[in-house]
Amino acid sequence: MLISAACDAFENAGNGNIIGRWQTVIDLAEMYDMNKEDLSAAGFDVEALNYTLTYEFSEDGTLKISAENPLVGNSSQEVKYKAENGRIYVSPDFDSEIDETSYTEYEISEERLTLVSEGSANGENVQEEILDVIYPMTFTKID
Repeated sequence: MLISAACDAFENAGNGNIIGRWQTVIDLAEMYDMNKEDLSAAGFDVEALNYTLTYEFSEDGTLKISAENPLVGNSSQEVKYKAENGRIYVSPDFDSEIDETSYTEYEISEERLTLVSEGSANGENVQEEILDVIYPMTFTKID
């Protein structure tokens, strides 16, 4: 599910040198305004609510998206991407063509990649119900 959301985020993303590996930790407790102290007091491992997302952009137009979590394990998916004019366009899966009707706007500064928002060719936001929860999402370049 998180991989799917990560793909959706990129279906809707700027240009600096995006090539390389970028990583962020998503804290689901924080994202959904859960009280960590209450969760801990109830015996829940709040660290289990953290997902590490890694996006690896290759020069050949391949984007590998990986998610790691101590409870659900690791998963990854490869898609095709195109980055231009501050937007990233991706394919729904590796065997499909890049969807140029939706995109994710992004900014790069130094060692940070920030996904700013989603959009579509007709000017409508994509998956509006998750925009406030996901964006902005900032990644750090790891190599």
